[in-house]
Order: sequence, then C-alpha cells, then structure tokens
Amino acid sequence: MANELKTDRALDKNLRPLKVGDEATAPIELATDKIRVSENATFTKDLTIEGDLKIEGSTGDIAMTNGTKIQSSDIAGFISVEALGLAIYGSTYEGDNDTTDNDAQLTLVPATGMDAKVNFYDASSIKWTIGNDASASDELKFDADNVTVGANTKMTLTDGGDLSTAGTILSGWHGSTTRIKFFPHQFVEHEAANARNFALVEDDVAGKLGVRVSNTSAILFTWVEIPTGYTATVARCYADTGSNLDVQFYSTDIDDGDITDIGSGDASAEVNITDVASTSTNSIIVMLTFANTTTEFYGGYITITES
Repeated sequence: MANELKTDRALDKNLRPLKVGDEATAPIELATDKIRVSENATFTKDLTIEGDLKIEGSTGDIAMTNGTKIQSSDIAGFISVEALGLAIYGSTYEGDNDTTDNDAQLTLVPATGMDAKVNFYDASSIKWTIGNDASASDELKFDADNVTVGANTKMTLTDGGDLSTAGTILSGWHGSTTRIKFFPHQFVEHEAANARNFALVEDDVAGKLGVRVSNTSAILFTWVEIPTGYTATVARCYADTGSNLDVQFYSTDIDDGDITDIGSGDASAEVNITDVASTSTNSIIVMLTFANTTTEFYGGYITITES
C-alpha cells in the first residue's frame, strides 16, 4: 500500500506536521488558516497569493534569475535591490487594458516637513545627494559628499526658477567651452593713423567680405575677454594672404592698462601664446599689422580650456 499523507489529529488553528507514512518529522505543517514549509520548496507552475506575503529571516531575500535579488537592508525600514538597473515600463503595462496612454513615473513621498532625495555613491562613498529641501522653502538642492539635503550644497534651484551655485557656471563664450571668436568690426585703429588711414570693408570679390586698411600705418587693435574659469592657450587670425598680416598678442588689465607680450606670428597659422587664466580684470589684446593695403582680414579665435 502506498504511504498515506496524514496528520496526528484533526486540523485546528495550531500547525500540525503533515507526515508521509511513519516519518518522524515532516517539512510541511498544516493548520486551518495557514501552511508552513520548513525546507526548500519548488513550484513549477504559477503561485497565486491572495493575502499578504511575509518573508522572515536574517536577510529576507527574494532571489531571481541571473543573480538579481530583493532583500531587506541593514538600515531599518530600507530594502535593497541587487541588480544592474531598475526599469519602469509604462509602455507595456496592461493593467488598464490599454498600453498606449501610460506614463512611466517614479514618485518619492516623504512625511510632512521631511526631504525627498536620491543619493549617489561610488562603491561605499557618498558622492552626491539631490533632493527637495523641505526646511528651505522646498528648494531643489545638489549636495556633494553628504547624504543630507542642504548639508554641503553646490547648486540650488528655487520654485521661482532662480538658479544659484557655490562655484562658477562654466558656460564658456556664448556657450562654447573651447573657443572665443573675434571679428573685424571689433577693431580700432592705432593713433599713428590719420583721418585718411582707416579700415575698410572690402567686397570687390563676389561672394566674399573682408576688412583691409587704406594705409599700412593703420594698425588695428581689439580687446578680447576671457570667460571666467577659463585659460587662453592658443590664438589664430585669418587673412586672404596670411603671411602679409602680422599678429601680436598681449595680456592686459582694465585697472592700469599695463600690457605683457604673450606671443606673435602671422595669419598663416596658430600662435601658441603664453597661457592666460581669466581674472576679474584681465583680457587679451590682438594687434594686426598689414604688409600692404590689399590684404583682407576675416577674423580669428582664441582657444580656451577650463582653468
């Protein structure tokens, strides 16, 4: 006769072992309102749970394929996910029988007066915290090297749209972080030029515009500002015949006008100037000397890097 499944007595609310034959112990215990399995169990079909799922143990792991795992954390009230990423697919959600109108949303809801935040780590070291500072008029703050919103704030965005930073916003020159351009219309003439010696827009060649001088004594100058947080390293001017346009570069200060030679060459190639880091008072002077009155100047640039 096959072994029978049996319990010692009728089921009630106390767990009783479900034995096979005369086994002294059993991995399954039954009661009228619960079942306990004390060994590993394998289900080859779907498992439907109509009540709550309660997981107890030292870690409370839910292990999935490929090593992914959901588990309780050493920090009270936290859970952790061991995985390479977390994806929310609103595009395939079918709970409302319509996958075409679903957003994908992540919501953080703290208690009243508490912060909603996200922490970013490098291994075990905290690097950034981004969060809403409930104690500071609900400002969005970016904090470095701290898990607390507002503890080491580097950037703040108010609900009015105002943005402030602890450092410099490195926006470069008109959004460029590598180059400052300068143009012919920014230049003025040297004092040696008289009323008949000046810069002219040359348009004799169809489809081309440049600037030339009416006399070679009309040396041209411009002042170029270096964006805050950047250093000027290289300069270049362009002309139709580069060797006929000599270029000289100086650093200068607005508070005294003193100049320092930082490099020279001609408009046929870049000039590797002495590095000039931006200060609250300095700039770079570009000086152009024309070999003749037919050479046309088109403009130039100064290369910049973050200081």
